[in-house]
Amino acid sequence: MSLAKLVLLAWIPTVIYMFVLMKPRRAVMAAFIIGWLFLPVAIHGEDQSALFKLKGFPNLEKGTVTSLVVLASVLVVDRKRLFSFRPHWLDIPIFLFLIAPLVSSLHNAEPNNQLGLYDGLSEMFGQFVIWGLPYIIGRVYFNDVESLRELAIGVFLGGLIYIPICWWEIRMSPTLHGNLYGYFPATFRMQKRYGGFRPMGFMPGGLSVGMWMTVTALTGVWMWVSGALKRLEGLPVGLFVVPLVLTALLTKATGAALLLLAGLVILFATRHLRTTLPLVAMMVLIIGYMGTRVTSQSTGEYLVNFVERVIDSDRAESLAFRFHNENLLAERALERPVFGWGGWNRSRVYNEEGEDISTTDGLWIIVLGKTGFFGLSALTLTLLVPAVALICIVPAQRWKEPHIATVAVFATCMVLHMADNLLNGFPNPVFMMMNGAVMAMLTWRRAVLLAPMGPPELTAPAAPTRRSGRRRAGQLDAYDKHPAPLRARPLTQGDFS
Repeated sequence: MSLAKLVLLAWIPTVIYMFVLMKPRRAVMAAFIIGWLFLPVAIHGEDQSALFKLKGFPNLEKGTVTSLVVLASVLVVDRKRLFSFRPHWLDIPIFLFLIAPLVSSLHNAEPNNQLGLYDGLSEMFGQFVIWGLPYIIGRVYFNDVESLRELAIGVFLGGLIYIPICWWEIRMSPTLHGNLYGYFPATFRMQKRYGGFRPMGFMPGGLSVGMWMTVTALTGVWMWVSGALKRLEGLPVGLFVVPLVLTALLTKATGAALLLLAGLVILFATRHLRTTLPLVAMMVLIIGYMGTRVTSQSTGEYLVNFVERVIDSDRAESLAFRFHNENLLAERALERPVFGWGGWNRSRVYNEEGEDISTTDGLWIIVLGKTGFFGLSALTLTLLVPAVALICIVPAQRWKEPHIATVAVFATCMVLHMADNLLNGFPNPVFMMMNGAVMAMLTWRRAVLLAPMGPPELTAPAAPTRRSGRRRAGQLDAYDKHPAPLRARPLTQGDFS
């Protein structure tokens, strides 16, 4: 058995032991973040690092193993928390996205293919493990200001941990995964950029690392600026934020770097200009891009020319290759636009000899081909609804307040994640956990977000006054029988240091 499989096998009792050592909320957060950062990666979707394959079940790799073990541990130690999940109508998009493979498989089922109820249920279960479970975990465990802040700090620390890994691989080449686990999970030549290397760490590729560092850097910046986090280990948090931002920009993932700059513009516009127009514009551009590409109103040639003028010819050539394949795949997808082609690579393009001549990059075109506009609309709404709901509920000028800052930055990160999915396809369970946490705050905790300066439940109640005289055992005094109502003072930024 390879080391990669042994590590995945050892990860199961490790996660269980986390639940013994820590509170369930921290164990959940540690399991998802550490697992995503360091467990071995599957190769080209063939799951070379899988422990074993069960028919009808998703292959066991870093994302699925972590989700399933966390679910089992929560069912044993904290099942009441899991069963406290209360659906809200804003959860409809993720529900539709989870059932999209089943609907597509049933719609395309024929006697001479492998689609149908069994295939659909299998695909739906796999989608639930990768997307649905982290979302539900986020909804039930990070559903108040303090727990959401804790998750944001965990994400921020996840970025700090990767700084030395990124710097090492930028200089020495991305070989840590290969040296440790014995195989390289991506094409090595694709990691060469600008006279150096794009770091991969233990993630599916350099682009995935770039997006992770973008999200962690943006989270750190906004917590620092808003005052939600002032010091870390006794040191000013700015000392950690600056190198994290620099590392995110130096990962040589051009798209992720541009998204980091876009995220900073979006958040600082809410602080200084008191407007969410940049965020709205980003969402409109995402939807507009998919619409124009599918309807062939745009071939992407103008973007290729722009990239060639502004960045370099290599990036323009890479973008042109992506657009060429998107054109082929979009044309194929429009043959079955509503529910797509289903699984088994039926949405790909083949030549007369039966050879696959298409390359899929963007998650949006993959989802469109497999589950049609039904699945693509559900995915888009799943990632954009948190930002839309936040815009409708909380005025822009309040996004800088400490108890709202984490919700604002996570919602913004989901929009950036959807933008990244236009060109890349890297599902991240930590991002979905963040998504679920934001939706928990926006559905059942609206009153907390709308509090004047902070949530009343974070204000400690005054201690009861001493009373003279003795009480017999079991006797209650007037204070015990009729406790005075708690009067919450508004929180100040000092409460969040």
